[in-house]
Amino acid sequence: MPGRIAGATVDAEGKRGFVLTLQTREQHIRRERATSNICTNEALVALRATIYLAAMGKDGLREVAALCLRKKNYLQERLGAIPGFRTPFSAATFKEFVVQTPVSPARLNRRLLKRGFLGGLDLGRYNRKLRNHWLLSVTEQRTREEMDALVEAIQEATSRDSGGWRRQGAPRLRGRDPGAQPGDGADRTRQSQSERPGLSPTSTRPKGKQP
Repeated sequence: MPGRIAGATVDAEGKRGFVLTLQTREQHIRRERATSNICTNEALVALRATIYLAAMGKDGLREVAALCLRKKNYLQERLGAIPGFRTPFSAATFKEFVVQTPVSPARLNRRLLKRGFLGGLDLGRYNRKLRNHWLLSVTEQRTREEMDALVEAIQEATSRDSGGWRRQGAPRLRGRDPGAQPGDGADRTRQSQSERPGLSPTSTRPKGKQP
């Protein structure tokens, strides 16, 4: 239900104006049990913003903006240096940036959450062309140690040696032994194909006359 209803009227000079016709008192009395509280919330948000702006001042806001930009650049460079990760867009950004991941951002977020990190936004949920694109944001409150810890957690989560998952798009090797060395599965697959009668390792078409 609406928190307030404004009605049209005229003032003492006959000019058209609007007045507050109805304001439910439950916002002030029932508070958390009220069925409408948007007006109260707006006042609280405005009060909080006013206090913050007054406390920071013009110089403080400039310093906060510079910190956000520098810390964003630092984390963006660190993530872009991880094998399989890259920053697909070159346009200038303030404190948000996009990283293209070699794995599903949703799965990456779940693994990071177990390590105590709240991951970024999976843009592929809203645009299919942005599949495996991860939106991150850095504010002035993040420290270098926290960002380094995040990078380390991402490296651990995406590493096969530490129990990570198979990268999307990588071919599955039949007969792969979980404890085998890299390449053993592929060699075993090629060997099994070459041992089949009439098949070559590079072709699945029987030897002989072509159709």
